Amino acid sequence: MNPKDFEVKRKHHYVWARYLKAWATRDKIHYISKKGLPATDSVKGLARELGFYKITSFNEDDLLYIRTISKLASEDLQSAHMAFLDQFIVVSNMLKARARNYNLDTDLPSQILQYNILENLHGGIERETWPIISELRQGNTDGLTDQLNRSKFCFYIAQQLVRTKTVRDKSFAASLRNKLPEKLTEAMKRNWWCISYMLGINLGKGLLETPRDRHFLIENKTGIPFITSDRPVINVHSCMKATPLDTSPEKLDLYYPLSPTHAYMICDSEDYLLLKEKITVDDVIHLNKCMAETCGETVYGSTLESVLQTRRHVTYWRGQTTSPKLISTQTSNP
Repeated sequence: MNPKDFEVKRKHHYVWARYLKAWATRDKIHYISKKGLPATDSVKGLARELGFYKITSFNEDDLLYIRTISKLASEDLQSAHMAFLDQFIVVSNMLKARARNYNLDTDLPSQILQYNILENLHGGIERETWPIISELRQGNTDGLTDQLNRSKFCFYIAQQLVRTKTVRDKSFAASLRNKLPEKLTEAMKRNWWCISYMLGINLGKGLLETPRDRHFLIENKTGIPFITSDRPVINVHSCMKATPLDTSPEKLDLYYPLSPTHAYMICDSEDYLLLKEKITVDDVIHLNKCMAETCGETVYGSTLESVLQTRRHVTYWRGQTTSPKLISTQTSNP
């Protein structure tokens, strides 16, 4: 038994620290602070929140809410949702049982159950995908010819899209804007850790079903590095400009920078297909601008210059907000 199995993991990253190291020098990465100033810090302290993946025990309203959301998806996705949910119903019952004799806020086994299980689950997804990401960063796509590897990678990208603080907070804000019943809003907040994972299941299946020729690696040889952000998987499809507030986009051109020199795209449109062969300076500037405009609080870069060049596009520090494009729960290909 590893001694770390008995440690409570409270510091949860919603963007993988190991991923961010591609932009770091000696684990130090450039970014824009909440005041709009350039800063440098360790990747270990960024894109994280205490208890971000903390799970809660379910009551009957919670289970009704989760199952209702699941029923909006196809039957095969519902089966995947319920397999995931059933595991956590077991954990919920364990927490309820311990609550009869212990204070869950101080009881070590209860704390481990609440803080570690979902964090470990995401960590497992990351570790399984790491060899694929490492090869892609070297310009090698051979690993994705294997269907199992493609499935792992698509699921990883899908979960990274939905698991961020930005998507969570924007979803909560949309619920308030749309004046949903308070009971539903509270159920969403309590169970977001579960709902977001289910959304990732939906999206992952949709990405896997996207034709192979719409999956491609971009090699950036322009000398201007790609940046990333605290919301590193973004939709750059042109439909985003006309998609109403709080409405799911009809199409996805997903962009995911892997390093300052490599990125991956999964596209519905043909707008970016030329990037398979060559990317220009203007293309890099456009993608970096999109990354900055859709970030939550900050962008990350390998150089001070790269984050300063995109600072004016980061809306957070100017006290402005950007509207979320919520992820559809209705289909397997949101």
